[in-house]
Amino acid sequence: MTSPMRRGTRFSRPLRALVAATVLGLLGGMPPTAHADFAPPPAQPGSSPRSGTVPTNVRIMSEKVLLRIEEAGLEGPDARLDGMIARVAAEFTMRNRGEQSESLELWLPIFTQHTAPEARRWTPEPPELAISDVAAWVEGTPASIQRREVVDPVAGEPGRVLHGTYAVWSAIFPPGRDVSVRVEYRAKPTVRRPLGTFVYSLDTGAGWRDTVGEAKVTFRLPYEVDDVNTVLAVEGISDELRPRPSGYLISGSDVMWRFSDLEPKEADNPQLTVLAPGIWRNILEARRAAEGSPTSVEAQLALAGALAKGVRYGSAMGVVWAGGDGRELWRQANAAYQRALELAPDDLDVHLRYLDMLYEDCVICSKETAPEHFVATLNRALALAPANPTLLWYEASLREGSTVEADFFARATQQAAQAVRAGTPGASPAPTDLPPAAVQRRPIPTPGVAPGVDMARSAGRWWARLLAVGALVVLALGVARARRRGD
Repeated sequence: MTSPMRRGTRFSRPLRALVAATVLGLLGGMPPTAHADFAPPPAQPGSSPRSGTVPTNVRIMSEKVLLRIEEAGLEGPDARLDGMIARVAAEFTMRNRGEQSESLELWLPIFTQHTAPEARRWTPEPPELAISDVAAWVEGTPASIQRREVVDPVAGEPGRVLHGTYAVWSAIFPPGRDVSVRVEYRAKPTVRRPLGTFVYSLDTGAGWRDTVGEAKVTFRLPYEVDDVNTVLAVEGISDELRPRPSGYLISGSDVMWRFSDLEPKEADNPQLTVLAPGIWRNILEARRAAEGSPTSVEAQLALAGALAKGVRYGSAMGVVWAGGDGRELWRQANAAYQRALELAPDDLDVHLRYLDMLYEDCVICSKETAPEHFVATLNRALALAPANPTLLWYEASLREGSTVEADFFARATQQAAQAVRAGTPGASPAPTDLPPAAVQRRPIPTPGVAPGVDMARSAGRWWARLLAVGALVVLALGVARARRRGD
């Protein structure tokens, strides 16, 4: 019996590091969803402001941006706790520094997405922007907004184009006078469940004259900010989750960036990643219920389940983020499950739920690599229900974990060797006598354990394996090319 396909695969340390690097490399190439300043009109009709803007004497004297991050779950049976949006309100003071009045169109990007050349159509390129419900005011008067769609070729990348949709409205800027512009809209984050990353792009306003005089960008949560409900770590976490740029301030429920005399560049765009507000609300409610009923098994299970929903896992990497130093929510969930077991040591359902969470962080598992408490909890559960199919599966998985990992390494190494030989003239072919591995899914959990957990997570392990093999093949091809250059 081999391990089932499941999220949170734990390979041995060398392979885990290799796959982690591959996964993070792939993620690093995916642009985050962003929200942005408006720009002057494009210099060329039919193009977008990205291709250059008309010269203007109008300067952004100040801008104040507030992103209110809110829960945005669905209603009914498909309701989710991890939905979220930002309600964005941006106030600008613009001043014409020239001697002539300027009548300009203001272009706010509301959706942009790259299309790859025909040969790379398989490459996923998610939208960079996702904005809706745009409204604008000039000097307190509602603006009439039009929708413009343009296509720009990407310089230096033949066949690659940028599709852009813009909200466009007009404003008149008399010389020497301040003109107020206000913009409101709803914005979606880049979702990395249970997290969402919001980015505000200051650099889209780089086409205005001179620098941005003063800028303040505030992300406001529905509760007080801490390092569990918001990603604040800068070490030991992938770049797409880190807050940036540095120098932000935290005050209550706000995370703020301030700038002065800014020549906005991409590196200046504030980015913040938060735990879904619905998940955090659920955690707080479950925590209060557990504190009010300290001897309730149900309350401890509800708390553990709520905490576990706040953990982000990665294929082949186990727990990627869980607040604080990276595992805080996981540790709290672990403590709640242990408390439930103290209260109900003979309750099979508690054991199964706890084992399910522990196994999140270990798939190709042996007794040596299993998470702390897993083996002891499994042994206690087997004493209660020695014929339970889920427990028997866990037992077999631990027993054969080392063999499974060794088989996987053998196959990955074989494919890498074949790639080297294919790229090295005169090399003999690699042997191909390894039999195909059987894959057996984990049995459906005993009634009482949340349904659908296992199958919903099953695809992760296949991705982990493919990424690992891919990484080995890429490294092998690199070696082959180096050898050819050396010859």
